[in-house]
Amino acid sequence: MPISVNGVYGDKIKKYNVIVDASQKYILVPVVPGTNPDSVEVEFDFDGTWKKISHADKDNHVKYLLTSNGESEEWTVAIREWGNAITGEFGYFADAEADCFDGKYYVYPTSDGFDGWGGYYFKAFSSPDLINWTDEGVILDLKEDVCWSDGNAWAPCIIKKNGKYYYYYSANTDKFERNVGKAVGVAVCDTPTGRFVEPLGHPIVYDTMKIKLEDGTEKEMHYPGQVIDPAVFTDPETGRSYLYWGNGSLWVCRLNDDMISLKGEPRCITPPNFREGAHVFYRKGVYYFTWAEDDTRSKNYHVRWGYSDNPMGPIIGNEIMIEKDESHGIYGTGHHTIINVPDTDKWYILYHRFNFPARFEGEFSDYYGVHRELCLDKFNFDNNGRIMKAKPTLEGVTEGEEFNNLAKIVCHTDLDGVDEGDCIEAVVEVQSGECETEVDVIMELYDFQSNLVATEVERVVVGEFSTIAVNLKIEAPEKMRGHYLQFFTDDGIEVKKLTY
Repeated sequence: MPISVNGVYGDKIKKYNVIVDASQKYILVPVVPGTNPDSVEVEFDFDGTWKKISHADKDNHVKYLLTSNGESEEWTVAIREWGNAITGEFGYFADAEADCFDGKYYVYPTSDGFDGWGGYYFKAFSSPDLINWTDEGVILDLKEDVCWSDGNAWAPCIIKKNGKYYYYYSANTDKFERNVGKAVGVAVCDTPTGRFVEPLGHPIVYDTMKIKLEDGTEKEMHYPGQVIDPAVFTDPETGRSYLYWGNGSLWVCRLNDDMISLKGEPRCITPPNFREGAHVFYRKGVYYFTWAEDDTRSKNYHVRWGYSDNPMGPIIGNEIMIEKDESHGIYGTGHHTIINVPDTDKWYILYHRFNFPARFEGEFSDYYGVHRELCLDKFNFDNNGRIMKAKPTLEGVTEGEEFNNLAKIVCHTDLDGVDEGDCIEAVVEVQSGECETEVDVIMELYDFQSNLVATEVERVVVGEFSTIAVNLKIEAPEKMRGHYLQFFTDDGIEVKKLTY
């Protein structure tokens, strides 16, 4: 009787993406990029024993002898370096948010694999390079940490402000004083890996909630669709923070400085083809809005984008950013977030897809709609700032994107019109800590393709717990068109731009 193998597992193996072809006695084994094929210790899930009988050949094929019930067969294991799915070692996850804190990338997803999207806890993952990921464990458990909910832990987002981390999430209101369906909650922590604490005792946004208007009166709010899928964004031009949410309709409201309450009346800014999963980011004076269209159980689930000159809309444009690739069996590419490698113009879209390889008939799949996994692929902008359509891949990120932890600020103030030879002058504020420090304060000028074209360095001494203003000047080496400035110090001391 032929030997039947259920799958394989082991360190660095993306076990949820393994493909077993019993007819060819062949197993495709995706591993974390950078893994030496000969170092992979494959554990087989079957009733029998196995022995490695060859080293990896030029195609990274390794031979194994499998034995079961007295019968032996030679099988081929093909090692493939795939960045996607980034969570292929750990399980099923979806609806992720990502950010960069303290020299690491962090990902905050929905825990998937539950019938009816019934997960009740949130985890976090960290990476120094977008390739090697660490499971940071549970950072918020609705059943243990939230008094008004016990499940449907979906689609979180996070932001750092005022020295703390604010974590927004979707949940049911089964334990709330009145069940109002799904709602958005907030939790707070001093670290990006929790454990987060729910400070309010109630959701920050829910249907039928009453808000206080600027004139002191109250208004009861009603939100068509579900109150889910929060997104949080701080405007780098003003420092103001905004909360977005919605399924079926997209809403936005400014957050108060405490980050746990709304300021003013929410505004509906629903773009065409909007289903859910909004995400907002900023680049070179433009606010980009991205969102998911279709049903997460549909193989056609995908991401669209538009833009605005204001973080509260209105949203202009409606184009596809990423969608399925049937030729490679990649489906359901939606509910995403955007990663900008710090201090660069390198961009990635983090999205979920149906667990690969997905095998089903028709357009919808209830199984794959709750068995999703996180993937990461590059995207770019054209010279006019339009997002160029991203391509979903199996390989994903295969070269690490490490970054240093210098405290840098990027100023995308419009420099267009500055001629060659003109003086570009800025004043920045440098603030020290517990001891006197001598540092280089650096101003860099980049072109629209993020090529460094000029640098100015000023050496200064900053006394303990002191703040000084530093004048920096650069002579424009060429006519300015899409250029921008970047300020930082050589040892991570905080820099703030004052004037330009």
